[in-house]
Parts: sequence; C-alpha cells; structure tokens
Amino acid sequence: MCLCIKGDGWIGRKLNTSEIIVTLAKKSYSFTKLGKAGKMIAVKQIMIRAAGGMCFVFRIALGALLIASCMPKLRQTYDFLSSIYRLELFSPGLGLLFAVVFPILLLVVGGCLIIGVAVRGALLWVSTLSAAYIMLVISVMRRELHVRFDWFSVNYYSQLDYNAFVKSGGIFVVSILLFLWFSTKAKRKSPEETICRTSDA
Repeated sequence: MCLCIKGDGWIGRKLNTSEIIVTLAKKSYSFTKLGKAGKMIAVKQIMIRAAGGMCFVFRIALGALLIASCMPKLRQTYDFLSSIYRLELFSPGLGLLFAVVFPILLLVVGGCLIIGVAVRGALLWVSTLSAAYIMLVISVMRRELHVRFDWFSVNYYSQLDYNAFVKSGGIFVVSILLFLWFSTKAKRKSPEETICRTSDA
C-alpha cells in the first residue's frame, strides 16, 4: 500500500498496513482523515489479510486430516479392503487396486496442502473425493449396509453413517471455498495500492 500525503514528505513512499497505522499515529493523523477511498482500501486489505490467515489455517487442518485418516488404512490394508468389498460396488481386482491407491492418494494430497505445493489441484482432488464419498454414504445408508472404515476418519471402527455424511459434506464445502479463494488470489490486486490524500481532502 502506498500512502501519498502532500506537504509532509510522504509522497510515493510504499508502506504496508501496519506501517501506515503507526505512521498516521506519529503524524497525528486519524483513520477518519484518510478519506472515504482510503478507508475502503484499508478495510479491504485488513479483510483480505484476515481471510488469507483463515484459509491458511483451514488448508493446514484439512491436509493434516487427510494424512491422519490415511494412516489406519495403510496399517490395516486388509481390513480396509474387506470394508470396500462389503460396499458391493467393486470387482475383486478393482477393490484391491482402490485399497492400495486411495490411502496413498490421501497422503499425497494432504502433503501438498500442508507444504503448499499444487494447492489448487490438491483441493480439486479433495472436493472430487468428498463429493463421490457423499454419494457413496447415501448409497450405503439406503441399502442399510454396515460398513466401517470411514474414508476421512482416523478411527478404525468409524461407520459409514449420518456422521460420515455430515463430515464429508463439511469437507466438500471447505475444499470448494478454499479452491475458489486460491483460484482468485492471483487475480486480486496486490496490497501495494495507493491511498492519495490531498491537503484539501
């Protein structure tokens, strides 16, 4: 953000939000003296920074959840495979392939979210998996099957039931919102905007 105030020697000097607040305090300028345009830009930057911090926390939490949920499936592959067969949706070959690939996919996607690599692609995977999982849970509940090993749970004995449906729905919503945030992040203006206040404003 660049604060331009005539007559004070600040013209063209680039400042971030915190520096602007400190500088205004030292120069006896209040927030109200920035003018309408300055207020709007300052509030916008504060909101963007707050939203960015929240998205960072949710991204790390989602990645940690995926990594934690893949561990029981990697340690007990045969139990996970038997739960897949009880879904009555896969042939033996496809069920075995899914039991091997799915936990590894969760691990890779979760790692990408935590370290910040290919974030949008990872979020797209999460949203796709959670949407497919919602349909699967609905199918299991309608057929009244008793299947454990919730895909997004760290509990060995978590059932595919209403709680799994709510959890997968929450994951889907969070992943979509994060995907939209990171997709539009590059299109938003950089924080180095200009607040120009003339001596007559």
